[in-house]
Amino acid sequence: MNFQYKKHFIIFTLCIMAGCPLYAMENQLFVAMNDTKVTKKNSPKDSSRIPTVFFDLQLKNCDTEMGTLINNTIRKQLTGIQNLNLISIDEMNTVYDSKKDGICSDKKCAKRYGRKLDAQMAIIGKITKDIRANKEQMGKEGELQYLYEVKKYDFYTIKIDLIDILNDEQSSAFIAGAKKNEVHRAIDEIITKINEKYRHLKAKGPPKLTPWISVSASCIVPHGRFSQIIKAAEGITLDIGLKNFLAANTYCKLSGSYYFSSQQVSCIKQFNSAQVSFMGGYSFSLPAGFSITPSIGAGCHIHYLRDYEQLNKILGQRIKRTYIDPLVTIKCEGAYEFYKGLHLILTPGYTIFFEGNRMGNYVNIDLGMKYEIEIPDNKQ
Repeated sequence: MNFQYKKHFIIFTLCIMAGCPLYAMENQLFVAMNDTKVTKKNSPKDSSRIPTVFFDLQLKNCDTEMGTLINNTIRKQLTGIQNLNLISIDEMNTVYDSKKDGICSDKKCAKRYGRKLDAQMAIIGKITKDIRANKEQMGKEGELQYLYEVKKYDFYTIKIDLIDILNDEQSSAFIAGAKKNEVHRAIDEIITKINEKYRHLKAKGPPKLTPWISVSASCIVPHGRFSQIIKAAEGITLDIGLKNFLAANTYCKLSGSYYFSSQQVSCIKQFNSAQVSFMGGYSFSLPAGFSITPSIGAGCHIHYLRDYEQLNKILGQRIKRTYIDPLVTIKCEGAYEFYKGLHLILTPGYTIFFEGNRMGNYVNIDLGMKYEIEIPDNKQ
C-alpha cells in the first residue's frame, strides 16, 4: 500500500508540474483580456509620446478564443511602452468598426484609419497556427532508447507590421513564434522588439505650413496655329507657394513666367509673353530624397506681338498687337532634395489658352532650384 500510495503521489505531482505552465499562460492572457477595459478609456494626450493605433491581428487557421487572448495581451503590453501612446478602443470606434469594415490587415487600410485618428504609427499583422511534429526518444534505457515517437503540437506564429503613417520612413516588421503553452514568450519577444524600435522614434506633430520659393529657366514649344507665330520661346519662371496648405503634403502656389522670342525662331520681329496662374497639387514622397508633385491651375497670359502686319499675311486674318487670354495649365514637378530644404526641380507642363472662340496650346518645361523655408517653433 505504501508503494502504491507513493506511486500515485508521484504521478499526481508530475501532472501538476506539467500543467502549471499552460495554466499560468492562460491565466495571464485571461487577466489581460479583462484588463482591456482599462485601455478603453481615452489616453491622455502627450506630445512627447508617439500616437499609435493597434488593429487586432488577423487570424489564420487560429481559433478565435486563442486569437482574442493573444490580441488582448499584446494590446495590454503596448500600454507599458514608455514612448508609445496607444489610442484607446473607444476612440477607435468613432471611425472604425471591425464588424462593419472588416479586419484592418493591410497598409492602405492602416494608413486610412490611422490618419483619421491622428496617429503617427499603426500596428497590424496576423496570427497563424499550424501543426508541427517532433520526433522524441521514448526512453533513455533499454530498448526504449532506440525507439522514437512522433508528437504533434500547435505552433503559433505572430507577425507584426509597424506602419509609419506619415511617410513610411520608420516602418518595420517583427515575427516570433512558440508552442501553445509558450505563446507568452513569443508575445514578450515581439513587445521587446517594438519597445526597442520606439526608443529611437520621435513624436511628430501635425505637418507645419511651410513656405517655399523656386526660380527656374523655362521654355515653351507651341502647338497648332500658335506654332505659325513662333517655334519656341525661352524665359524664366518664379513660383511662390505653401506646403501642407490644407492637409499634409498639399501644395498651393502662385506662378509667374516671362517668355521672349527673337526673329531667329519666329516669323515676327519680337514676341513677349507674361503668364500668371494659381495652382494646387499634392506631393508624393519617394525614396532617397525624391518627390513628385502633380498640380493643376488657372490664370491668364499677355502676349505682345511686334510686326503683326506680317502675321496678317501669314494667317490670312487681322492680328492684334496685344492679347490677354485666360488659360488652364497642368504641371508635374519632380524634385530631389540634395541639401536640407534645397531642391533641384524639373517641371514639365501643358497649357491651354482661350482666345475668343479659338484655343491655343503649348508645352513648357522648367529646370531650376526650390528652397523650402523652415519656420522655427515658438518657444516661450
